[in-house]
Amino acid sequence: MYIGVNAFLQSFDQKNWVKTEAKVVQSDSQIHSRADRPDSSSFNFAYEYSFKEKQYTSSAYSAKHVFVKNRKPVEKFSKGENITVYVNPKNPNQAFVELMYPGFTTYVFTIGSVLALLGSYLLSFKPVY
Repeated sequence: MYIGVNAFLQSFDQKNWVKTEAKVVQSDSQIHSRADRPDSSSFNFAYEYSFKEKQYTSSAYSAKHVFVKNRKPVEKFSKGENITVYVNPKNPNQAFVELMYPGFTTYVFTIGSVLALLGSYLLSFKPVY
């Protein structure tokens, strides 16, 4: 439940992020052949941007793909290409190519979780006759 509520709150925070230009500095994939994992792939994506006259580098594509090596940006963008990114003004080290706005699923999950907690709380009382 924490993940759903956190994603819900984070998506609202992203509406205040600042749109800025960036340059893709890495966009490639590699196929690795090893005995234990034949034909596994790795995807490398990174971009540089400036915010308030300071340079930053990030490899985050979106909040959903921060820690995952993702093929989507590698297939979509080439090294040297100019792209638009969104920078967190409260923490300029954090930037995403794709913002995550709350969708229907997020609303349903969050509201459902809150109602489930409320129901559990109300059921914990013993009726007084």
